[in-house]
Amino acid sequence: MRKLLLLLTLIVLSAPAAFAADVTKSNPDSSKECAFCHYEWMPQFLYDLKGTEVVDYQKEKVVASDKMCFSCHNGSVADSRIRVWSGEMHKLTDKIPEHMKIPGNLPLEKGKIACRTCHSAHSTGDPKNDKIDKSVFLRMENNNSELCVACHKEIGKDGNISHPLKAPQSGYENMAKEVRSRYGKLGSKGQVVCESCHTPHSPKETKLLIESLTDSKICGVCHEGVVDAKSGEYIKGMLTHPVNIKHTKQSDMLEMIKSGGIYTKDSKVICSTCHSTHKAKADGLLVTENSDNKLCYTCHNNKKEIAGGKHDMLTAKGFRTKDGKSAQQAGTCGSCHAPHGWSAGFAGEGDLLTKGCVSCHTEGAVGAKKIIDTKKFNHPVGKGLKKDMQKNEKLPLFAKIVRFFTTMGSDQSKTDVNCSTCHDIHGKNPNALRIGVENGTLCITCHKEKEMIAKTSHGDKKNEKSCMSCHKVHNSDSERLLTVAVNDGCLDCHKVGGSGEKKLIGEHSHPVNMKTKMQMTGDFKLTKDGTFTCVSCHDPHKQSKKGTVKDFMRGGFADQDSFCSACHQTQKEIAGTDHDMRKTDKEAVCASCHSVHNAKTPVNMMTVEYAYKTKDDNCIACHNPKGHADKKTVSGGHKTGKIDKYQKYEKNLTKDKDGNYYIYCSTCHTVHSNGPKKGAEGTVQNSFLDKKLMSKGGFCAGCHEDKQSFDKSPHNVNKFEKNTEKVNKLKAANDTCGACHEVHGNGGYYLFDKSMGKDFEKICASCHSDSGIASKTAITSSHKMNVKPKKNMDIYLQDGNIVCATCHEPHGPEKGMLRDMGEKNICFACHEDQKLVDMTKHNLAKLDYLNENDKKKAAANVCYACHTPHNFHKENRLMWAYKPNGKEPFAFEMCSDCHKTDGVGYKKIPVETAHDRIFKIFPYREKFKENLFNDKGLVSAEGSITCQSCHNPHVWKAGGSMTAAYNVEGDPTNSFLKSGVKDKFCAVCHGETQAKDLFDKYHDKTFRDGRSQLNRKMLEAEVLKNLFEIQRNLEKIEGAK
Repeated sequence: MRKLLLLLTLIVLSAPAAFAADVTKSNPDSSKECAFCHYEWMPQFLYDLKGTEVVDYQKEKVVASDKMCFSCHNGSVADSRIRVWSGEMHKLTDKIPEHMKIPGNLPLEKGKIACRTCHSAHSTGDPKNDKIDKSVFLRMENNNSELCVACHKEIGKDGNISHPLKAPQSGYENMAKEVRSRYGKLGSKGQVVCESCHTPHSPKETKLLIESLTDSKICGVCHEGVVDAKSGEYIKGMLTHPVNIKHTKQSDMLEMIKSGGIYTKDSKVICSTCHSTHKAKADGLLVTENSDNKLCYTCHNNKKEIAGGKHDMLTAKGFRTKDGKSAQQAGTCGSCHAPHGWSAGFAGEGDLLTKGCVSCHTEGAVGAKKIIDTKKFNHPVGKGLKKDMQKNEKLPLFAKIVRFFTTMGSDQSKTDVNCSTCHDIHGKNPNALRIGVENGTLCITCHKEKEMIAKTSHGDKKNEKSCMSCHKVHNSDSERLLTVAVNDGCLDCHKVGGSGEKKLIGEHSHPVNMKTKMQMTGDFKLTKDGTFTCVSCHDPHKQSKKGTVKDFMRGGFADQDSFCSACHQTQKEIAGTDHDMRKTDKEAVCASCHSVHNAKTPVNMMTVEYAYKTKDDNCIACHNPKGHADKKTVSGGHKTGKIDKYQKYEKNLTKDKDGNYYIYCSTCHTVHSNGPKKGAEGTVQNSFLDKKLMSKGGFCAGCHEDKQSFDKSPHNVNKFEKNTEKVNKLKAANDTCGACHEVHGNGGYYLFDKSMGKDFEKICASCHSDSGIASKTAITSSHKMNVKPKKNMDIYLQDGNIVCATCHEPHGPEKGMLRDMGEKNICFACHEDQKLVDMTKHNLAKLDYLNENDKKKAAANVCYACHTPHNFHKENRLMWAYKPNGKEPFAFEMCSDCHKTDGVGYKKIPVETAHDRIFKIFPYREKFKENLFNDKGLVSAEGSITCQSCHNPHVWKAGGSMTAAYNVEGDPTNSFLKSGVKDKFCAVCHGETQAKDLFDKYHDKTFRDGRSQLNRKMLEAEVLKNLFEIQRNLEKIEGAK
């Protein structure tokens, strides 16, 4: 070590200048950058052109070794460890092949390739234009892989075809990005070059490839539409040749390998199985020529039968692929199959295999004679077998189509039916079918459950086509693939002259081709959209032969009635009722009235002969004098047909197509349920009446909801005290309405007995009479009936007239059953002018001195103190409540009944009441008759002056209001006095001056006594002598109007 230090000291301090100068001329200056690599060249390490103890003498001036490069590219200057040294790289030490000649400008190291063969630290291939990331200190220009070609000159020679070095026609940016991300590159003009696929440092695969070859990813870097370079998944789609799948036939593999094809170690097909990048023998970089389909047949030898068949496009006229090639140009296989896409343009919808077939079997294409119309119904494809179906080796299933179409894969993945399940287009069988359709052989292979048809009349010799007699596999208008969609094709045979003419369908049959709201059991079958058809009841493939049920009926029911009631469940209650028409139990209940296929009516499928016109005729067909139910005929009764005033009842009525609402027999009756036992008499509870209408109490209240309170009404038969045979019968049946109304037969106006007509008095009196059921409330006299009210009012009237029902609601729950007319006193609804009486002293409830009983009675109705609407004396008018005494005229008696010593008006008894009878010779009686009343209290020109002439018993004071002072003591200016009497009527005879005095003191006994009888006679004579004066008074009064 001491010698080395001494040597270094001498070199630095005492070396001769001449020596230094010689060394400087032959070697670079040690102070320059060369010393970083060429430290052996430094003068300090040289002595007489010999090495030193530190550094051996370097005979060759080259230092470009692997280690020298790594000394800087190890991360100290630049980090290339991963890029260059972590993986494979271009071969360095291998022996150079004999056919390869290395150019002189690419130096070897001891006859072998080394880093320096391609690289030099002193220059670049194109030092002026190339950036360092492209040149990498290469010994020659390499923009377009010139460096690679300098050695590999054999590429594309000796009859081999190499991958074209061209720029992509589209997708350049994405392609360049993918290539560069893997340390590849494109040429100066964007074209493919050697380094687009190969890289000398850290390749992903053998052959210095930038991506793996074994799963075809290397091809997907540029051919992104075929293989996914990231996953290796084949993405082009179905009907293209699959890659990355195992080839199981060894002999085929050996043939392909002999032709130059490459498989992976586990025998998977990859792009290089058919394509060779540098040693291709045919266009498309194929490993061998494909003329006469040689390449295809190498593996697909079992498809040769297609040659010359209908699917060999060489036999078709005018065929062109989607690229415009003729069948001669494309070849037998290539006419349909291009290795990277279907040769014809896809058409239609559905799975890709279907599109492949439809591309020819469509309008205008070569297979137009056998069009597959995807808008119609075809045998389902792309779906698995049903659970009850079994696989058959003659009819292959296919794996789920995700990446490509193939029959390869595990048995578990082969689940789907496709066109090729039934058709082998490469074979020569008729219609390319794998199995013939005669006798249903092909269909029954899968549809074993239909095999039983052979034992039925649907499978006899007349139907030689068997399944195809009814079914159409392609282009059917029916979801069930029927040859005739209408009525499930049944009537195509079941017609005159058809094979099923012994079982003809009549004009009227069970409705089909309609949606049903019924909850169908699993025994029956609807279409997907819930439509009911012939096969909903019939299974055309199946024998029944069970009990009394005939062939082709679904469900295995023991009898016809059970079959019908499986859907019509509520109708099965008819059995054992009075509508059960069977003579023996073995007969069918339903068939007694209904014929499923040969009915007499379009609705309800009736069997009875009748001139059906309306819906009610379904009932009248039996319920008529000549029908089966001649003892239960219907004439009159409850209204049926169109209902104009339907608003209250519309939820229970039938709204027909014309938009109007109707009542039919079926509105109330359900023919099949809630009927009496056979032979028994029905009641209001069980005469086939609709139970849903009974949910609100009585049956009638189901529609007449406003009558629901009738249950509490005195008119409810259950509340009748007097019992008769009819009443007892009604009570037993809880027929609350039957006492008054007859729904059928004798029912007339409002369903009352027809014999009573429309006379409400007669109708009510039929019970409310001494001999009637309601004798306790018998009516002998009543409010005037059948008169029109003086004004229009919103009250019940019959033809505009007042009747019993104007005041009474016969269904009301209250005692008296009075209607609510919006007034606290029902009388005031009509007699509005009299309503002020309520606040006068004639309202007895206001009189403090009356006993509580009389007050209570008066409070119930102020009018009833004087008037009674029923049972007043026949001699009385105005419904007067008191019995006449016969002592004085009724006109005076009406007042004196109360205004007497033992009457309620005992405090107001007028002593003087009578007017002079001389008034009867008054010549203007007709003109003033409104102030004149006869003995019966009627306004009459022949009458005289009575109480009513001056008094209005309902109004305390003329012009008064409802707040009139009923507790104020009366005087000559009030006390129910009429206005204008003294000023007009009295003044005619007495003049204005005397009239006031006489009017105010009319009941004054002292004043009246002062007028002696003589004086009265004198006045009478004076009146007779002074008619002229009366005339003048009258004219004076009239002139003041």
